[in-house]
Amino acid sequence: MIVNKDMIAERKLLYGNNFPSIAKMWNTYLSTHKNEGEPLYPEDVAAMMVLMKVSRLLESPENEDTLTDLLNYSYIATNYAEYDEIGKKELTEKRDF
Repeated sequence: MIVNKDMIAERKLLYGNNFPSIAKMWNTYLSTHKNEGEPLYPEDVAAMMVLMKVSRLLESPENEDTLTDLLNYSYIATNYAEYDEIGKKELTEKRDF
């Protein structure tokens, strides 16, 4: 694996340095939704990914891909069981070859 600093710079120009904002949002989420030692569940991860996309929107609101991702992560956070079933049949059929 090779680090691509040009790509990192390109993404930083596009989204800004939103890592501090993401950290703050995730810490708030964890402190208000989880007790110490309580595990994260897939729904939590999807909700935290929504927060990451919100952070990106604050830096680059014109990015439609970010909005699409935000909507999809919101769906996953609220419908994880349904999401988990998506594509299972196709994956099973693919493995049978």
